[in-house]
Amino acid sequence: MHTPVDDTTPTTADTAAPTDAERRAALQRLGALAALTPPVVLTLLLSPRPSAASVGAPPVLGP
Repeated sequence: MHTPVDDTTPTTADTAAPTDAERRAALQRLGALAALTPPVVLTLLLSPRPSAASVGAPPVLGP
């Protein structure tokens, strides 16, 4: 069976693809988060108390 070809796909000039400079800037910003992620995950996994307990008690509202 023959599948029709979709000729309506935009070419690379028609799309708003990010440039190499934009990609590098995004990777540089995300790199800072990538450096912090493993220690934070390890701390949460090895913590003796549940992570919800580390927030504390809810504030008392009203009189």
